[in-house]
Amino acid sequence: MFIAVEGYCYTPQPRLSLTKVLADNRIANTDQFTVQIKNGTTVVNSTTNSTTTGTTNVVTTGTGTTGTFKVDPTKTYQLTEIAAGTTDLTKYATTYSCKKADGTTVTTLNPNSLNLTYGDNWTCTVTNSQRRYTFSGIVFNDNGGLTLANDLSVPVGTNTTYFNGVYDSSVEKGITQAGLTIDLAKNCNTTTPTIIQSATVGSDGTYSISATSTQMANATNVCLIQREPNGNLTSYPVDTTNNQANITFTSTTYDYQNINFGEVSQNNAGLVLVKEQATNDCNITNTAMLGLTYNAVTQSGIDARKCVAYKITAYNRTNLTNPLTNVRITDALPKKGVNGSTVNSLLDNPLDTTLTNFKVDTANSVAIGANGTVVSDVQSLAKGASRSLYFNTKYDSSLP
Repeated sequence: MFIAVEGYCYTPQPRLSLTKVLADNRIANTDQFTVQIKNGTTVVNSTTNSTTTGTTNVVTTGTGTTGTFKVDPTKTYQLTEIAAGTTDLTKYATTYSCKKADGTTVTTLNPNSLNLTYGDNWTCTVTNSQRRYTFSGIVFNDNGGLTLANDLSVPVGTNTTYFNGVYDSSVEKGITQAGLTIDLAKNCNTTTPTIIQSATVGSDGTYSISATSTQMANATNVCLIQREPNGNLTSYPVDTTNNQANITFTSTTYDYQNINFGEVSQNNAGLVLVKEQATNDCNITNTAMLGLTYNAVTQSGIDARKCVAYKITAYNRTNLTNPLTNVRITDALPKKGVNGSTVNSLLDNPLDTTLTNFKVDTANSVAIGANGTVVSDVQSLAKGASRSLYFNTKYDSSLP
C-alpha cells in the first residue's frame, strides 16, 4: 500500500496594526487619542486599549494601539484617529507611516485608502505633534530698483515703489548682515517684550520662525522685532518700516506671511536737505528773500560786511502713506577760525518768521547779530513734498 501526501504552500491573510506616537508634549496633559482602523464608516479593530493614556509625550505602553487586525484583501480600509475627552485635534499636526514585515517603509501611502494583499503585514503609526505657528518674511532694500547717486538731491521721479515701506518683489531684493535677527515676542505693549523664539536672517534676507501651541498659549500683543547689529545695518542705516511689526494673532490662524522689514542705504535717504545761498546788500525784506537767485553753497569769495541769504530745502522723497513728522532744520553759521573760515557769520535782519515754509524758531535760534545755530520750527512733510527755510546772515571779518 502506498500513501501519497500532497504539499501545499499557504500564504497568510494580510495583517495591519496602528499605534499612536507623540513627537512632542501634549498641549494639555489631559489630551488623549483613540486610534482606529475603519472600513467605510465602521470601526473594525478591537477598541480595547485603542485610547492612549500617559502625559507629556509619553504614551503608556500597551495603549493607543489597535493590536494586530486581520485584513480582508477584498476590502478598502482607512487609518484614522479621534480625540478622546476634551482634546482638540485641530491643534495637532498628523502624519501616518507604515512599515512592512521586513522593516522597509511603505513609500506610497494613502491612509484613507489601504488595500493589502495576502502575505502583507504592516505596522503603522500615527504621529501627532503640536501644530506650529509660522511667521515669515524678508528684510529688503526698499530702493524701488533704483541705484541713486551720492548726490542726495537726486530726485526719484515717479518711481512709486521707491521708499514706500512695501516689498516690491519684482524690483527689490533681500539684504542681510551678520548678527541680524528677528524675534517673535509677546507682551509687545510693554517696555520689555517676552521673547518666544528667534531666527537668524538668511543670506537672501528671508527668515522664518515657528512656535508651538504651548509657546503661544495665552499670547497677547504679539509682534516681530527686527534686531539690528549695533543698533543699525551698516550699509542700510535708514528704516522704511518700523523695527517692530505688530501681529493680529489668533490661536486658530497658523500661518503669518509677508511680515517684511524695509531698509535703504544712506545714499537713498528719504529726507534730503539741499542748501543754497544768495548774496545781497543786507537791505531786503522777508518777501524779497523769495525773489533772490539761489545757487549751491560755497563759503569762499564772500566779501566782508556783505550779507548772504540762505535757503535750506527739505525734500520728502519717500512714497510712504504717512507723512514724515517732526521735521526740524538746524544750521550752524560759519565761525571765523572754524573749518578754515576767515570770516564770522552773524544772523542778520530780517529774521524769517512769516514765510509759508519752515519758520525760524526764535526761542531756540541764535540771537540776531550773534554767531550760532539757526533752528527751524517743526513741520510735517507729505510724500513728494518739499519746504524751505530762509534766513539772512552778515559776514564780518573785523570780528574776532
